Amino acid sequence: MTYIRVKWLHSNFEEPVLRYSELNDLRWETRKVEIFADGRFGFAGPNEASEDTGLGLAPVPSLHEIAADPGVRTRRNHPRGVRGGLVKASIGNQVRQAWRGGVTNWRL
Repeated sequence: MTYIRVKWLHSNFEEPVLRYSELNDLRWETRKVEIFADGRFGFAGPNEASEDTGLGLAPVPSLHEIAADPGVRTRRNHPRGVRGGLVKASIGNQVRQAWRGGVTNWRL
């Protein structure tokens, strides 16, 4: 598994400003959490997703390709770093539990 963080430099409330993704060996998303500029967040996993977030429909490009956009910052994370980022984002126990448990017992 590969874990990445992508940060967009914009203020469009309809689009995420931060995304944490878990990718399989073929770079398909297996889990993801998105954080929006207005404080909302969404999640997606193999069996469940929030209303505004879903797993990608194609493999995720390399970080080098993503970072070619000047409005984006990327970073490859260790799984602990991903969880730590979620904690720092102050989006609560439910997101951490969803991330650890494969998004099975989500309550909004």
